[in-house]
Amino acid sequence: MVPVARKFPNLARYHGRGSEISSSLRELTTYRTKTQPVYRPQATHLEMGEPDSKTALVSVKSTLPKWPPSAERKEFTTERLILRPFRSEDLEGLHGLRTQIEVMKNTGQGRNDKDLDETRKQLARHLPPNDLISFNCAIVDRASGAIIGSGGCHRVSPVYGWPEIGYMFRVEYWRKGLATEFVRGFLELYAALPRHEVELQVHPATVAGTAADDDGRVDEIMVGLTTHENVVSQKILVGVGFEHFLDFVEPDLRDPEVDVGLSVFRLFPLRTTKVG
Repeated sequence: MVPVARKFPNLARYHGRGSEISSSLRELTTYRTKTQPVYRPQATHLEMGEPDSKTALVSVKSTLPKWPPSAERKEFTTERLILRPFRSEDLEGLHGLRTQIEVMKNTGQGRNDKDLDETRKQLARHLPPNDLISFNCAIVDRASGAIIGSGGCHRVSPVYGWPEIGYMFRVEYWRKGLATEFVRGFLELYAALPRHEVELQVHPATVAGTAADDDGRVDEIMVGLTTHENVVSQKILVGVGFEHFLDFVEPDLRDPEVDVGLSVFRLFPLRTTKVG
């Protein structure tokens, strides 16, 4: 779910320690040192939003969802969750989520929101007109009606060229299998969105082993990231159809002298999700 950097301060960065549910698909657990033999990109491209200068992007034809405005998005219900657009009245609920230190300490922000005004700025990123540039959901507990998380495709990855998934949950709802339930539900919702044809600049590793159709189109892709050690999140991703295709190391934002190893996964959402 990732997603954050100095250039992207609104996006959660890491999963919480030892939990399948937390601030995004990157769990900050164990660091790798610079002496370990793991692929390292030329630059801190995920933080700065810039591709590795040694990796030439490739142009592909494909499809992407058309993000509907919030007013046209319907609620989606799973066994225990409701996925719906954010609303202006969600300020208090989102503030409660973003003031749990267990959740926020492992995000790029690295701390709780200072006050309601800071959370209001985060909420604004999900509200019109910003609802047209991402597809994020308020995650609501069906039993209580309370907001217990946030998740979805928060951006098109500047490195890989495809939509990237991430999520965060309140601490009380960790270790209940809700991450898997959310991801499965979100993928069904995502696959049902209307599509439009696009030409994209993407990282070549994302389309390795794929074949274009007679019109030169490749199947649409979604990406997700975890740390190397985040086995739980990797199992969630693989369990819903993602496949691992790349590993690398990058400096941690909060301590550039320390490296964190990351694994990248891809999903073909229109292949693996049944619609209707």
